[in-house]
Amino acid sequence: MESGDGFVLRIKPKMGVLNREQARTIGNIARDYGVAQIDITNKANVQIRGVRENDIAKVSQLLADKYLLDESTVLESRRNIVVNPMLLLSGLRSKADLIYTQLVNALDDYDHLITTPAKFSYLIDDYENPLLEKVGADIRFEIFPQSENTKVWLSFSGNRITATRVKCLDLDGAVALAIAASTGFFDSGLERHQFKDWMIEYIDNAHLWLAAKAQQVNEKNVSCVNISRNLNEHYKLLAHTNKFTYVSRRFGEFSATQWQEVVDTMARVELDELIVTPHRLLILPRSLDKSTIDNFQKQNASSTMDLNIYACPGKPSCQSAHGTTRVLFDYIEVECGALMDGTVNVHISGCQKGCAHPGRSELTILVEPEGFRLGFGKSARGVNSELLSKSELTLALNKLRDQYTHNQLLYKDAAEFMDALVPQEKNVPA
Repeated sequence: MESGDGFVLRIKPKMGVLNREQARTIGNIARDYGVAQIDITNKANVQIRGVRENDIAKVSQLLADKYLLDESTVLESRRNIVVNPMLLLSGLRSKADLIYTQLVNALDDYDHLITTPAKFSYLIDDYENPLLEKVGADIRFEIFPQSENTKVWLSFSGNRITATRVKCLDLDGAVALAIAASTGFFDSGLERHQFKDWMIEYIDNAHLWLAAKAQQVNEKNVSCVNISRNLNEHYKLLAHTNKFTYVSRRFGEFSATQWQEVVDTMARVELDELIVTPHRLLILPRSLDKSTIDNFQKQNASSTMDLNIYACPGKPSCQSAHGTTRVLFDYIEVECGALMDGTVNVHISGCQKGCAHPGRSELTILVEPEGFRLGFGKSARGVNSELLSKSELTLALNKLRDQYTHNQLLYKDAAEFMDALVPQEKNVPA
């Protein structure tokens, strides 16, 4: 994929996992052939930026030698599967792996179709302890951990809150229905945004729907824990409970040196597995000593809300961007003050594509050629407010900050305050 600073090479770690040599290879390529920058995306992909066109063949071979590329570019384009990283650290890993493997095999076997809808994706989560509630997907699998025979809840089109749910199936039935539905949709030739309506009609007509109804699990008997709005605090709790160490950088942006330090740490403590998450951080599946953790945190000069802020690279890295993006956040953090408590999703987008965060955010700032647009509870594509100069944007953010400060005791957190600004838009398309 060509960009403003050269080509971007996207790597899709299988199940979100890299072994140590794979991780080392990625760091070496970024240092030797790119601009020494590695980005983690909201789909748990790894991107190497700034590769020169005449180096692509050599770099691709280096990646292939470490099994970081699929055998075919067609499968590579279809294999958009996001996995809850906590499943990989639990007894449910084998079940998640089974779903993942069956999906990949089915997509690979579906060889009569040349292309599939761009970014059509699947997601595998834990029903009782969901971590990917706000991560959108076309088809979602949620595994019931406590069921005697493995059950999977299937839903489609949206994040966990907005998705339309099918019934609960056994594992094989859920995968079969997902594959039948997605391949049937691919054959229809429709666009991705038409999937939801198509799926509703498919479910109504499919005999599998009857099987789904017959195997329904009573949802009332399953406790569902909603994750904290503050992802950073939530990961701290998970790390303590599950005994792992996580490393984050603002916007998921690692320098080649920072990446290499993670790999060197893996070698030092004899770890051979690195988990890449859709929240744009890395997980080392072991608790490390305090000095190592302190060193990681010292290098990370980010605020407490790393995991709730999103921004594409912007200019000059991206040709589609209308201006700079990531450097704006320091300014926004100052102007918003108390609003930046770690619970508010902030998205700064260089254009309406909204690549860094396709869904809604409590606060969205769209960069335009001649200014900015401000949106509440909107995706970048949905922001259509009046154009603001930088001074007008500052005034608007200050007003928002002051309004929250004066009424702070009325709200649980800043995100609840932001939600209250747009109650009439809850059912309006993003």
